[in-house]
Amino acid sequence: MFSPLLTHFWSLAVEEQFYIVWPLILFLVPASRLRAVLLAFVAAGPFMRLAELGLFATPVAGLLHSESDLVVYVLPFSHIDAFALGGYLALFGRAPGRRAFLVYATALVACGMLTEWHATGRTGLSLGFPPFMQGSLKQVWGYSAANLLFGWTLLLIRERRFMPAVMESGALRYLGRISYGLYVYHFAMIWLASQALRAPLPGSPRLWHALSIIGAFGSTVLVSACSYRWLESPCLRLKDLYFSRRGTVMPIEDTLRPVASRGGPLVGT
Repeated sequence: MFSPLLTHFWSLAVEEQFYIVWPLILFLVPASRLRAVLLAFVAAGPFMRLAELGLFATPVAGLLHSESDLVVYVLPFSHIDAFALGGYLALFGRAPGRRAFLVYATALVACGMLTEWHATGRTGLSLGFPPFMQGSLKQVWGYSAANLLFGWTLLLIRERRFMPAVMESGALRYLGRISYGLYVYHFAMIWLASQALRAPLPGSPRLWHALSIIGAFGSTVLVSACSYRWLESPCLRLKDLYFSRRGTVMPIEDTLRPVASRGGPLVGT
């Protein structure tokens, strides 16, 4: 059942499952085999999604949602390769050269648009990768291909080779700090903004839509900022009080601030 408050929380449930499993993997797998294990999980992702599509040819199909692409998108193990690839790139990855990155990005968009045109006879603003990866079995391979592009982008950002002036701006850094609240509250704020403006502007759908977007964005940032100040920050201080950081990796914000101020690379050595 759709809810303007809770529908998107399914992804938080998947995150929590990852936070339970990932530390166990790091604890149980020897360091010498961690690279191979992560690559195995990356390779397993498309096969997992293919198996989930196969469920629709079994009696289990009656228990699932009618839209297979949506089912694949939300099932807990569908994105195991995304989590594993993120871990692999963080621990062992190296950013590609600019030419290799642009070639891959161009080839990915071209492949997406060609397969979408072949499947539907048209292409749209999604650049060949529509919501929930509909068509051309993108539910199987599209996520993996996009994950690699986004992972490489993060590596380039980390090495200050991807629009550093923008990525290190104060506004983006602050939005990143309150990003958890932005995600948690945005669905509710979108619904509230649309309801508040629907009655005053019944005959102006375009204006209503534009003002709804602006109102939803502004209210989401405001609520998230308040949440970070009076809810999340006190909880974070409790964490630091009872779980010392001594002997652990320095938080990312602490590593970025002094190095960025010197104009050096974002990741210290």
